[in-house]
Amino acid sequence: VSLVETCDLSLSDLPMLGWLSCRRRQKFGYIGEVDRGYRHGHGVLRFRDGAVYSGQWELGVRSGYGEWRSSDGEGSYLGQWKDNFMDGKGVLEAANGVRYKGAWSKGRFHDHGEITLADGSHYVGMWRHGREHGMGRM
Repeated sequence: VSLVETCDLSLSDLPMLGWLSCRRRQKFGYIGEVDRGYRHGHGVLRFRDGAVYSGQWELGVRSGYGEWRSSDGEGSYLGQWKDNFMDGKGVLEAANGVRYKGAWSKGRFHDHGEITLADGSHYVGMWRHGREHGMGRM
C-alpha cells in the first residue's frame, strides 16, 4: 500500500462519492472509494498494527471479496467478507503451515471445509461455529 498524501479532512468534508487518500503520522490510513462519508466500493486500509485489508467495502464495513494480511507475516485470508467478518468461502493461511479452505460464518469455520495442520495432518468435513461437526475424515 502506497500512502502518499497527508490530509486533515474528516469523511464529512468529502463529496458524497469519491476517493479518499489519507495518511497520518502513525502510518495507517485508507485509500479508496467513499459514499456518504463511508468507505464504500473498493479500497485499501492499513490498520494501526500494520495489517492490511484490500477489497470491497459496504457503508464502512468489509463486505464482498477481499484480502487481509497480518503485519508480521503470520497470517493471511483471501475470500468473502460480510459485516467485517470472514463470511462465505475463503482461505486462511498461517506462517506455521496451518491452512483452512472452505466456508465461513461470522469469522468461524462453518459448513464444509478442509484444514491442514503444521504437522501435515488433514481433516475434511463439516464444521459448526468453528468446531468439527458431523461427517468428516482425517
